[in-house]
Amino acid sequence: MNLKEYIKPQAIMLNEDFTSKDDAIHKMVAKLYEIGSITSIEDFTQAIYAREEEGITNIGMDGLAIPHGKSDCVKVPSIVSATLKNTISLWNDDGEPEDEVRIIFMFAVSTGEGNVHLKMLSEVSRRLATPNRINNLMKAKTSDEYINTLIDEQKEEEKAPVAQNSSNSSNSGNSAKNTDNNADNNNVASDFSIVAITSCAAGIAHTYMAAEALEREGQRRNITIKVEKQGANGTEDKITKDELANANVVIFACDVGPKGKERFKGLPVIKKGVAAPLHDVKGIFDEAIKKADGFDYSNRGTSDNSSDDDEELTGRVSIRKSILTGISYAVPVIVSGGMVLTLAVLVAQIFHLQDSYNTENGILWMYRKLGGGMLGTLMVPVLAAYISFSMVDKPGLAPGFAAGICAGLVGSGFIGGVVGGFVAGYSIMFLKKYLKGGRSIQGFYSFFVYPVFSVIVTGSLMLFVLGSAIGWLNTEATNFMMGLTGANAMVLGALLGFLVSLDLGGPFNKAAYAFCLAAMANHVYTPYAAFASVKMVSAFTATLSTKIQGKYYTEEERELGNTTWLLGFAGITEGAIPLLLNNPLTVLPSFAIGSMVCGAIVSYFQVALSVPGAGIISMFVLQHNDHYSGVQQSLVWLGAAVIGTLISTALMLIIRPITYKKQIEKQKAKKLAQETA
Repeated sequence: MNLKEYIKPQAIMLNEDFTSKDDAIHKMVAKLYEIGSITSIEDFTQAIYAREEEGITNIGMDGLAIPHGKSDCVKVPSIVSATLKNTISLWNDDGEPEDEVRIIFMFAVSTGEGNVHLKMLSEVSRRLATPNRINNLMKAKTSDEYINTLIDEQKEEEKAPVAQNSSNSSNSGNSAKNTDNNADNNNVASDFSIVAITSCAAGIAHTYMAAEALEREGQRRNITIKVEKQGANGTEDKITKDELANANVVIFACDVGPKGKERFKGLPVIKKGVAAPLHDVKGIFDEAIKKADGFDYSNRGTSDNSSDDDEELTGRVSIRKSILTGISYAVPVIVSGGMVLTLAVLVAQIFHLQDSYNTENGILWMYRKLGGGMLGTLMVPVLAAYISFSMVDKPGLAPGFAAGICAGLVGSGFIGGVVGGFVAGYSIMFLKKYLKGGRSIQGFYSFFVYPVFSVIVTGSLMLFVLGSAIGWLNTEATNFMMGLTGANAMVLGALLGFLVSLDLGGPFNKAAYAFCLAAMANHVYTPYAAFASVKMVSAFTATLSTKIQGKYYTEEERELGNTTWLLGFAGITEGAIPLLLNNPLTVLPSFAIGSMVCGAIVSYFQVALSVPGAGIISMFVLQHNDHYSGVQQSLVWLGAAVIGTLISTALMLIIRPITYKKQIEKQKAKKLAQETA
């Protein structure tokens, strides 16, 4: 790929004085608009933030960040890049260690451009992984010098070929063994070989940069290495049978489960996060060499290293990751089923078609059963299946689905699905550890023996051992929640409001969502009604506060406020995240208190919602009860969000001017100190 087609001198911003992540994004998007690459600043800014919500774009190497977006407003695929006078922190919104960003590449691609952005990211990532490349870019004095430094393939540090280049893995790996006679080989045999897989959640920048770091370290040590990239563009540079047969060790630098792990049975395994090679690639190689030393390869192709998998899944973080994986696969089922059911209810109410809705085999009755079936029949099995899948890949799907079905049969609901998913996953691990077949029949074991035996084991445990206990717990929890009234119900609603507003779509928000789904699976519908109402508070507050007191907010924050109210109506809290990150001491308590009041009100009046994921439409499909009519429930549900918004906004109006003045004073003091120095 010729990068000069996408990065022009006028798109280079040198020695910029960005004050924050949001400031950087908005100024770089403005630059794209200035050079004619995009037609709408607002639309592309939304695309950038939408990508940020999927996962971090701070690479964590030499202060590099690579934000990117796809939008119909992009006329010409382009790259705008900036070096920073002062580093900015907190690029990472996902709770990872903070990194200081000093150089940024922003990619803009039209939604109709296919995989162009992946090729751009891959090419830039490969070049930036070159030693000293980023430092040389930071020293550039002109735009032309900057571009030449980025694109020049003949720089001294790049002259030697990369070990195991994707175009010709074996040959390049062998040639690498002669490129650096002074390299520290750590007493490794000349035929020592490593295979590796890199993959990140988004499957783009980290995937390629981790691969480049591993390949370059292999070159430095004269070690043959082949790296398979499992990214958004599919599997690239797939490891061949010959390369696998000659491998001494495998490295998984992955944030998501690598595909085809069974290929590496009988090899010593190193498991790291995808960012690890960017921080400590030498340590990874040292660990790989040490683990391979004296390893018994006689079981190559038959041993599955189950102990490694067991160790990986005993920690709290891995268990949480498995649960979140299950929820992420279940969410499309939940949302789709909820919307189908909602539309059936609305059509019946608007056009007075209750007969069709209630009559068996009527048109609306069929849609009602479709939506209800996705929620009542599919939700828990999908949850359980993909919890198991996250642990042991494909062999875990069948027993996972079986566990979910059993959860429905014994009445253990959402909790039973979670427990059953882990039972299925661990049963597969146990079987793989103690029931092994020869290499020639390993496929038979993976697709027949393990799933069938695990279905029997998991089904038996869920139906006759665990099911009754979980069912009892589920019943007690249901009775407890249904019995919550008055002050007790308000406490539960307030807690949900606090969790939703705490991180606006992060782990705490997901925890509240999981709880509400569990309650809904048990036919307790008030928690989800509170959850759905609370989700509007932060979005509405962001709009109202920036409109009333605009002078205390940046231009970017005011622009943000123009759209968050729309996201609030759709039940999306993430739109207010930039406002929260810019001033958490002001925004977090304001959002939290208003959200807690909102949740408490909805819970006190026992408003019930049995349809998930419907946004503002939820107010039209609330459950009728003996206490309040449908209209009254709708007024309470929406009114609670309005009251919560007014409270949060009032707190913002009081606190924001104080913190804003302190910010200004702090900036002035910092500037004065710099001038004095």
